[in-house]
Amino acid sequence: MKLGVVWMLLITVATPAIGDGAGFDTKPWIGDWHEIRAGMSEKYANFEWAVFEREANLSELFDEAESRLRSAGSDENAKAIIDRALRSIGDGHLRVKWPAGPAGAEAANSGAPTDVCAALGYDAGMRGRALGPYIPGYRPLSDDVAVEFPAGLIDSGRQKVGVIRIGLFAPQGYPELCDSLRGRPAPADHSTCDVACADSLEHAGYDVMSRDLALRIRELQRLGATALLVDITGNGGGSEWAEAAARVLSPIKIRSERRYGVRGEHWAGHWESVAKELREARRP
Repeated sequence: MKLGVVWMLLITVATPAIGDGAGFDTKPWIGDWHEIRAGMSEKYANFEWAVFEREANLSELFDEAESRLRSAGSDENAKAIIDRALRSIGDGHLRVKWPAGPAGAEAANSGAPTDVCAALGYDAGMRGRALGPYIPGYRPLSDDVAVEFPAGLIDSGRQKVGVIRIGLFAPQGYPELCDSLRGRPAPADHSTCDVACADSLEHAGYDVMSRDLALRIRELQRLGATALLVDITGNGGGSEWAEAAARVLSPIKIRSERRYGVRGEHWAGHWESVAKELREARRP
């Protein structure tokens, strides 16, 4: 996935080689932490939200985490310090994508197959827990129609309520969806899945999600649902596909929201790239 998604800052760092714990060098980790700090100040689209809405003291957070890193005794300890510090901000879109360890690298170099979906960051843990199964009288539907959108029915008086679960507005929360697509736009070996390959897989995922959401709605209508409950409990957002989902669900013409971004070379380059792709897509 590209780094330029407006609602997400996905940080990739170079993990130092894992040693035996003796004479552990914390300097590379502190360097990575400084890189994360610089990246957030330049590219983090939710920076103002974190400071003014969440009232997070980012300077204090980074200083405290750096102090802990100086006392870290292992790579796993350093990773945990960084992950814990970023989680404390409370933004589900902000995370570090850690590189594969030596075992994964050896598998790739030896030609052995790797899990392309996991390597590209597809993780079911990005989805929140569904609320529907906890509602009295909830009857789940089969996953044959759209596995990424669990659904069910609830009888409420004279009404039959259809429930659709959307755990994340992006394909990255659905590794099962990625698995079903990996044989088409992306090769099975992650060592040959470059940026274009990952983008192709992501775009295919969006197409399937739009199709499957519409199929779920039609299924609930066919089963007699007269009202619809969309469960987004714990949904951390994801991407602009949220607009596509809203349009599928609503008979009313919906206007896109205004877009904002952080000023800087990173976002200028991103929007120039998007404009170029759109111009090329218009060509016959």
